[in-house]
Amino acid sequence: MAEIDWLKELRDRAEGDVLAGYSDAYLMTKIGDAVAFIDDMVPAAKRRLQSGQLSQRTYIKTVCDVVLRVLRDPEGYRSESDGTYSYTRSATVASGDMWLTNNDLTVLRGTTTPVVGTIGLSADRGWGR
Repeated sequence: MAEIDWLKELRDRAEGDVLAGYSDAYLMTKIGDAVAFIDDMVPAAKRRLQSGQLSQRTYIKTVCDVVLRVLRDPEGYRSESDGTYSYTRSATVASGDMWLTNNDLTVLRGTTTPVVGTIGLSADRGWGR
């Protein structure tokens, strides 16, 4: 697996000036936090990455997406109005917590979403680790 230039990958995926005002050291800390978060939340991801079942590009994209979710909306605005101004905040987003979407989890785990009464499928056998 090739060495990853995380700052370049993050900058290539960031839109507008979302990274403005953040030092490289801060961004690298957030990237490291996201890698550790994903590895802890989805242990199968590292194994799937090493075996080639999960592409390095998809893993990098997911790490960057997690970081960008935190940086895009630090105040956690969910909705905003104009007439007699009001706004709503998302506690999860405003807290700066990292989180994975259902799609992220599906891709990282290599599973399809189970339907009631069926068994979920996975490219990972789940035994012999």
